[in-house]
Formats: sequence, C-alpha cells, structure tokens
Amino acid sequence: MKSHYNFTGYVPTTADGRYHWALNLLEYVYNNQATFTSVPKEVFDQSNARREQLQKLYDALLDVRRLSAAMTAAYRDFMEGHPRGNYTNRLTLPKLDAAGTALLTGAATIYLEGLIPWLVKVLIPALQADPKWTEDLNVICGLVPPAPGDTLLHHDFKLRVEKGVDGQHLELHLQKGGFALFQVDRRINDGKVTTFVVSHFPWVDPQPLADQPETREYQVRGLVHDQPYGAPSERLIVTERRTEHLTVESV
Repeated sequence: MKSHYNFTGYVPTTADGRYHWALNLLEYVYNNQATFTSVPKEVFDQSNARREQLQKLYDALLDVRRLSAAMTAAYRDFMEGHPRGNYTNRLTLPKLDAAGTALLTGAATIYLEGLIPWLVKVLIPALQADPKWTEDLNVICGLVPPAPGDTLLHHDFKLRVEKGVDGQHLELHLQKGGFALFQVDRRINDGKVTTFVVSHFPWVDPQPLADQPETREYQVRGLVHDQPYGAPSERLIVTERRTEHLTVESV
C-alpha cells in the first residue's frame, strides 16, 4: 500500500525554490513518462506543455538578469568617465532594467500560483497511483523529506569551474547525485556571500567577470524543501578576469 502525504507542506516557500521544485518534477515526468503506464495521456500532455512554458518563462527572466548585470556595469563605467555631466538619462537604464525584471518576476510568480495546485491535485496523485512509483521517487522528486539516516540523497560533491563561451561568465559544473535542488554560495573578493537556488548544471554565474582579476569562492549544498541537507561541497577559490585563463584552488 502506498503512503499518503500532505504535499503542500513540502512545496518550497521561495519563488526560486518553487520554480526549481516544479521544473524538477516536470522534467522527471518528461524523461520517464513511458514508465508510468497508468497515468492518463492527457495528464502527460498537460505536464509536458507546462514544463515547456515554465522553462521559457524562467529562461527569459535569467536573460533579463544577465542583461541587468551587463547594463549596470556599462552604466557605472560611463558615469565614472563623465562624473560632471548633466545627463537626462542618468536613471533611465536602472529604471528600465528594474521594471523588466519586476515584470518577468511577477509573471513567473503568477504562473507558479496556477501551476502548483495542478501539480498537487492532478499530477502527483496520478503518479503515486501508478504501480511503478516508489517511495524513493517521492524523495528524489522532492515530495517528502528523507528519513533520518537515509543515504539516498547523500553525495560526495565534486566541483569544477570553467569560463563560459562568451569569455565573461563562469560556469560551475557538478554531478547532481540524488538531489533535485542545490544551494550555491558565492563570494566575490571579500564581499558578502550571495546565495542561489540551482537545479541544473552547468550553472552560469550571472555576474559578469571584471576587467581586473578578482577572486570568487563557490560552495554547494544539497537542498530538501528549501533547507540545506547533508555535508557541503569543498570550497573552490577561482582567480579570473575577462579573457584570462582560470586559476582554481580547492580548499
């Protein structure tokens, strides 16, 4: 007999967490739908369509965030070169950038508000009713937390960093193991730690590299329902600038 769970208690609370949780489940279904023969075709069709829509929406948001970083850097460089200029567009770029990001973030949030109930009420019950659905899949897909001492999600993280094809961003590579979501902590030089929720690797750091060498530190932990789970990865310390080769040190 299968267990019954209150799934809504395990849906992540943050917007990024909800996105990655939903997309991880939808991608698992997309890649394994032939396994679960009792799930109606129309449910799979809806699942696949929602997966594609969610991915496109969030890809657009990531593009805006990357553009935001580039625009901010260019704006800062321009203003530093013209400190006394009286420019009517001093605030135009930041305002437009913030407006675009807010618009897409709002759209993603609204879409998730409609998607999550469908996952909870339609897709997940259909999957759990299939004879080939297992308790391990509940854990892997983020539907229930692992039991104390459960080794299903334990993973010896191995990280590596490469420069992206554009020569301006760094890519973090990791074999995912059993986790669906990860917390990436990044520190630039001696600044504050910035945290990202990640479901896909390689992951591209959205902050463009500087013209001068800078030091970046990365560390990864597995997440279960927005909470760190298990031991963290090693720390990678990367010294890099645009168009230069990487120097990577494990700590």
